[in-house]
Amino acid sequence: SVPMIGFISACQKLMLTAGVKDFSLHDLVKPDARRLRRNISAVINLAKYHEDKLPEYMQYSQQTDALINEKAALEEENERLLLARREAENKRAEEEPALHKLEAENEQRQVTVRELFNSHTAILNESHSLKAKVQETR
Repeated sequence: SVPMIGFISACQKLMLTAGVKDFSLHDLVKPDARRLRRNISAVINLAKYHEDKLPEYMQYSQQTDALINEKAALEEENERLLLARREAENKRAEEEPALHKLEAENEQRQVTVRELFNSHTAILNESHSLKAKVQETR
């Protein structure tokens, strides 16, 4: 019957996991004392091994979950930063013509300031020389 085949298959899989490679239907139908003891011992050893390793497995599982969550958070942060960078680059590209215009304007004003400073210096020198002449005439 189908349930019996499923049961036998599950038993064989369990015994193979426990390290018993020659488990058969004969071990279920007409067990031999020596083989039965060996099979039960293998299952008990598997259970003990599993029990010993379970806390370690749980610890690694929790660490893995934490790392997965951290990775997801970092990926979200990375996406947010990439989007912000793209927006900043686009804004800078939009402002580039205005920046060049303002730089040209600034340069022109620097030239004007230099000319005015030179003119101011010349007027100041002329003023000093006139004051000196006035002092001489007195």
